[in-house]
Amino acid sequence: MPSRTYGRERSRLAGRLRELREAAGLTGTALAQRLGWIQPKISKIETGAQFPSVDDVRVWAGEVGADAALVDELVGMLGRARAEYTTWREAFRASNGADTRQADIAALEAQASTLGEFSPLVVPGLLQTAEYAREMLSSVPWPTAEGATDEEIARVVAGRMSRQQILYQPGRRITLVMLEAALYVRLCSPEAMAAQLNRLVAAASLPTLDMGIVPTATRLPVFPDTFALYGDLVVIETLGGELQLADPPEVERYQRYLELLITAAATGQDAVVLLQRALDKLPEAHSESFRREDP
Repeated sequence: MPSRTYGRERSRLAGRLRELREAAGLTGTALAQRLGWIQPKISKIETGAQFPSVDDVRVWAGEVGADAALVDELVGMLGRARAEYTTWREAFRASNGADTRQADIAALEAQASTLGEFSPLVVPGLLQTAEYAREMLSSVPWPTAEGATDEEIARVVAGRMSRQQILYQPGRRITLVMLEAALYVRLCSPEAMAAQLNRLVAAASLPTLDMGIVPTATRLPVFPDTFALYGDLVVIETLGGELQLADPPEVERYQRYLELLITAAATGQDAVVLLQRALDKLPEAHSESFRREDP
């Protein structure tokens, strides 16, 4: 099933195409044969796992007998699906709460062919410790501004920790980039930050992960907006919500942005050096018990 949170217009389009196929008395296999497609393409479009092109929508509509007005309606839905803005309030309502939204994100990550994120001033969610996430979520405008309770935030954190299992799936390649400033921004206590930095030291050696830290002295190749890539979908976060882009040229643009950023970033042992430097600048009384002697 398509995500409840991401791609609402995309989900509506997928559902409408499925309804039209069923009304025409065609199975997915029969429609695929008529269009000269493989059957999984029909299934992926109908579940929202694959974004159709304008030509895909037109030939689909033609095979199910849609008139010109309906074809125009479907193409219009496709256009709206390519750029959707959702406020945090709408996102939480669509997922029945900030905590259940984590399941939507996990489903999106699981089906994405490529997965990456640039988070300038915050450690990416897939690398956060539970305490870092809890303290950060308790201080930022959302989800507390939308009425989330401490218990709900605890469930958000648990969901975020569960999502991190994707880092250990063989065959995955995940690119996560942050600015060096993210190692110093105080969104949590020194104790939580020390544990978080040590978590990043350990993550630097994960075989599935390309983790990059862009040094402060390095000229940024891209303006530092927070964005994530989920296959053919880009999600750009703002303080008030998120913009979802599925237009292929825009997705390709952000893929290039991520490539530029990871190229400019310190990775591997070079990233560990930056992490150790940040650990050394934490108050000694708070960081000593967390520091690793041999990174």
